[in-house]
Formats: sequence, structure tokens, C-alpha cells
Amino acid sequence: MTYSTNEMMTVAAARRLKNNAVCFVGIGLPSKAANLARLTSSPDVVLIYESGPIGAKPSVLPLSIGDGELAETA
Repeated sequence: MTYSTNEMMTVAAARRLKNNAVCFVGIGLPSKAANLARLTSSPDVVLIYESGPIGAKPSVLPLSIGDGELAETA
């Protein structure tokens, strides 16, 4: 199986997030990495998005910092 550079970077970044860590998250690859970590190895990581939600647990990846999914799950 072949993985893209973006997929490899996402997994590498997710592995760096420790459980119970607090992480300021951007949109795109940072959001993918943070949520991958939250869903796998670091379920208690606290995600803070620049639009204000603290502790968001989106069930789908947000498309922007203003995505309603962030406010609804924070």
C-alpha cells in the first residue's frame, strides 16, 4: 500500500500528541492529525480551535474554523 506525503505527515503529527495534552488546532492537516490522535491514541487530548471552541470533539472534520460542528461538540 502506498501512502501520500499528506497522509504520512498526518499520522506522524497525530503520534506526537500525548493523551491529556492541550493542543491549539488549525484547519486542514492539523485538524486531521489532532482528530486522528483523539480517535486513536489520545482520547483525552483537549482541542482548542482558533474560533474559540475548547474541547471540541467533531464527528466529521470541520471545513473551517467557523464550522458549526465545532461549536456543537465543544
